[in-house]
Amino acid sequence: MGLSIRDLCFGFKEEEVLLSLSLSVESGEFISVLGKSGCGKSTLLKVIAGLLRPESGEILLDGENIAALPPEKRGTVIVFQDLRLFPNMNVFENIAFPMKLRKLSREKIRERAEELLSLVELPGLGRRRIRELSGGQQQRVALARALAAKPRLLLLDEAFSGLDETLRREMGDFVRRLHEKKRITTLLITHQKDEALRLSDRIALMSGGRILQYDTPERIYHCPKSREAASFLGETNYFPGELRGGSFFSSLGEIPLGSGEEERDGRCELMLRPQEIGIREGGDSILLRKSYEGESWKLLLEREGRKLRLSLSSSEYEAFSRSRGREPGEGERFGIFRREGSGLPVLLPPETEGEPGEVFHGKEKAGAGF
Repeated sequence: MGLSIRDLCFGFKEEEVLLSLSLSVESGEFISVLGKSGCGKSTLLKVIAGLLRPESGEILLDGENIAALPPEKRGTVIVFQDLRLFPNMNVFENIAFPMKLRKLSREKIRERAEELLSLVELPGLGRRRIRELSGGQQQRVALARALAAKPRLLLLDEAFSGLDETLRREMGDFVRRLHEKKRITTLLITHQKDEALRLSDRIALMSGGRILQYDTPERIYHCPKSREAASFLGETNYFPGELRGGSFFSSLGEIPLGSGEEERDGRCELMLRPQEIGIREGGDSILLRKSYEGESWKLLLEREGRKLRLSLSSSEYEAFSRSRGREPGEGERFGIFRREGSGLPVLLPPETEGEPGEVFHGKEKAGAGF
């Protein structure tokens, strides 16, 4: 049955933090709540866990309203960024702690602890002190201790943020593999977009105490419902134009849309990610700056006062440079075009209107440009 949050409200004194927030998580799903600092995502986690009491709303876990229950009765467990392992206990004792609270037998505790050590790939390290472990090993001990409580819902509060980039990625992938094995309903709080995209079944974009958009990683990335949602998951470019007769017209040419859109007319803007734009000789876009980033080159161009950000693979950049006999230079003018395979057109209202956008499912007509 999973987790169902309905019209949840919470605030500190005169500051409202959660504003009639609703969220539904299927049993066994891995969900990321992605948002900037101060958006309310960690507060949401603490309200779910019972560390904070909501002003109103329901929190249903497997059909049971747990909003009024104490933390220890909810069947939830949190892994915090600082882990909160007991430094005076060894690895085995840390993992055994929640089982001792449940008054399991000594033999059952030993068997379960050894099973969990194997599960988190730390067999034979039960006697190690916490200070003798690496950061990644400590993360795994914290996960094992959380799983020892047999939670119905696993809550991860920026659990990997204190690690370096390589270890953070390794731990994220490890947790996802662990999730595939155990299928525990999991809610990850994070501000790392790559983490959310890579690990999640679905992502809830959160801002100002509300959920902006809730969908699969692919749809949130390629089909954002608003400019704010689009900006969460990377750089964007906008091309102003007009929707007329079932097609979108702009400096990139005509892009036919799907059936049923013939009646829609008006000004709007096409959103393209940097990797969805190609470059060619001739045009009126001025190259302002370029930077090498290993597997790709980032280009910043300007056209009619608008900045455009492009991303070319290193091989594509090298091929383009060979075709013209030299690398693209700052101050040179180029043409740009919408790449083939860019996906469905995403049209949003002009920036001044500030209304939620709509996703139009159109036909591909890439290659037009200027």
